[in-house]
This record gives sequence, C-alpha cells and structure tokens, in this order.
Amino acid sequence: MLPSGQLLHHVATANDLAQVLRAFCGSGVDEALLAATQLRLSGNAHAAAGEWSQALECYSAGLALGAPGASHLLLANRSAVRLQIGDLEGALADARAAVEQAPKGFHMAVVRLIDALYAQGRFEEAARAAREAVAADSSFAFRPEYPSIRRALRSAGQEV
Repeated sequence: MLPSGQLLHHVATANDLAQVLRAFCGSGVDEALLAATQLRLSGNAHAAAGEWSQALECYSAGLALGAPGASHLLLANRSAVRLQIGDLEGALADARAAVEQAPKGFHMAVVRLIDALYAQGRFEEAARAAREAVAADSSFAFRPEYPSIRRALRSAGQEV
C-alpha cells in the first residue's frame, strides 16, 4: 500500500477492500455500491457455472439497490445472461441501458449491444454500433472480442 509500502494480505473480497479503505485511508465506501458489487460477483460465479436464473436474480437485485457507478456493469452482465437464455429483447434493452450509463472506456457494454443486435439478425445496426464505438474510442478496436465481431459481421455481409 502506497506511499508507505505496507504489504497487505488476504484482501480478497469487495468487503475486505472496503475495510482496508476505511481503516487506512479514512475513506468511506457506499454500502449500496459494496452490496451491488458483491451481488455482481455472485452473479458472475453463477453465470460461470451455467446457473442462469440465479445469475439473473443476482444482477437484478444489484440493480434494484440503485448504487451509483454499478449499474453499467450489472446491466452488461445481465444482458449476457439474457442472451444465453434466449431473452433477446431483454438482452438488447439491458445492453442499450449499459451503453447509456457506461463511463468512457467501458467497452463491454458495446460488445453486449453488438451481441444482442447480431443475435436478432440486425446486422447493419450491429455493424454501425461497432463503427461508432471505434470512432468514439479507437481502443475499442484492440478489444479481444473485436476480431470475432468483424469476422461475424463480414460473414453477415457487413463491414466494420
């Protein structure tokens, strides 16, 4: 931990980090943000295990908290889960909301938007979203997903 160079051990959860920030930095952590982060991480674990309904519940519960700075992450993740379960309209709605709320540089929201549009066969809109993302922030073209997005859209007759 800087500037003292103190080494901390076992800071493994969002709650642990909040305790460190309170103890060493005198910085409070928004309790709703902490709870939303814990729900997002729990949802991620459920999603990784293919437990879609539990993941959806966690992300939705996190969103219900209204924590500042957490909604774009929760929405992007919930969009991916909704896509997995075949809720294409829900996936698109969540992806659009994630894009609207995301800070600059959070490209996963656009990836989710492109995925949802592509899944609905809206290839021209998906290509436009990809082009706009690159125009807004050229680092989007360096995302690991970008080559796959380009290939998929090309196979659908669209150029990015």
